[in-house]
Amino acid sequence: MPSLTWVMQTTPAEPLESRPWRKIAWASEINLFAAVRAGQALDGQHVMTSPNGQTWTMRTSPNEAISNDWTCLHWSSFFGLFVAGGGGLNTSTPFMTSPDGTTWTLQSATVGASHTFAGVASSPTLGRIIGIRGDGVAGGAGKYTSTDAISWTVNFLAPDDQWSSVLWAPELALFVAVARGNGSLGGGTRVMTSATGLNASWVSRSTPADNSWEDIAWSPKLGLLAAVANTGTNNRVMTSPNGITWTIRTTPSPDRNWRGIA
Repeated sequence: MPSLTWVMQTTPAEPLESRPWRKIAWASEINLFAAVRAGQALDGQHVMTSPNGQTWTMRTSPNEAISNDWTCLHWSSFFGLFVAGGGGLNTSTPFMTSPDGTTWTLQSATVGASHTFAGVASSPTLGRIIGIRGDGVAGGAGKYTSTDAISWTVNFLAPDDQWSSVLWAPELALFVAVARGNGSLGGGTRVMTSATGLNASWVSRSTPADNSWEDIAWSPKLGLLAAVANTGTNNRVMTSPNGITWTIRTTPSPDRNWRGIA
């Protein structure tokens, strides 16, 4: 039976400013964890890596990335790359990629001021990677697609909701995205699905509660999608076997601000 005991691990020193780590990803092909941080780093150190979750090494990202706020990270087995998405002041290079977690390259895609990416997912079946923006983008220009993780094309993702996470479920052959909601938008439909990731293929799905859904995970073993929220009363999880029909689940009291699930 797996251990239920958690052990605190030492992370690299913070010589210039604190680093709010936002996302972590595991690359099975190279046996490496990588994590990215939000907030500007004057020393350009936006990444740390570990082969075992215990020993961590700070990594330096490109100089142009010092003003970026890295908020999402994905390992694409198909492309053999870590892909980080962000935003902030340097909006012409909202992505950066790395084959090894050590050497990072900025990738261009003009997104406009103050827009931030919230999720990245790739489909080996389609040979495509997508990034979704989480800031309630006017006009629905909330998604970018790429066939190499280098050249990105803007697509449209309506409604203009605050999308927070996206994944590719291979067994379902489906991209699935969840949203926090953007004011009155997204009421009752805080999930979208797509078989291709392209413009008109996205379909809004009914959701059982207008919670602020923060993250989503797919379990092939269970044949189940699960999403967690940071709002709601004893109902901060919902599950689905297909991305279309969702069921609310009872969560323990007191209500915590759940941000991630795996």
